Amino acid sequence: MHAVVTTRIGSSLPTWSASSRRYALEHPPHTQRTPVSGRSQEKSLKDVALLFPVVLLLLLFYLFHGLIPAWLMPASMEVLRGQNPHLTTAETIALGVGGGIGLVLLFGGAYLLMVLMSRIAAPRIDDPRLVSEKRRVRRIACGCACMSSKPILSQER
Repeated sequence: MHAVVTTRIGSSLPTWSASSRRYALEHPPHTQRTPVSGRSQEKSLKDVALLFPVVLLLLLFYLFHGLIPAWLMPASMEVLRGQNPHLTTAETIALGVGGGIGLVLLFGGAYLLMVLMSRIAAPRIDDPRLVSEKRRVRRIACGCACMSSKPILSQER
């Protein structure tokens, strides 16, 4: 007994897969999605939050560029080019003291930010059920005190 199977290669009726083609266009596979369409609002806000320190640093540089000594920019450009900057003793001392103060301010600000974030993001310690129970007990004690002629809280000896 022999079975013969033939397959037809070619186009079928154009209407049999119309719904499947429309679904495939509306819902592409995960690998074909564009990065922008797959991103959430939270991720874009995170990107903006990460850009905030850079913008703040540029703003501070713009506001206080008059306070930066004239020798600092050429010296920093020499360092960026991989060369040893030529500084006098006074300039080296000023750079060391200013850099130390800058590092203390940077780390102090980071610590302050961490403390503030931990206080803001800390979960509530009070259990709402216990708070409502305390309020109910106080209301009952207040009602009993108003109805009785003797104070409830005093102890008779």
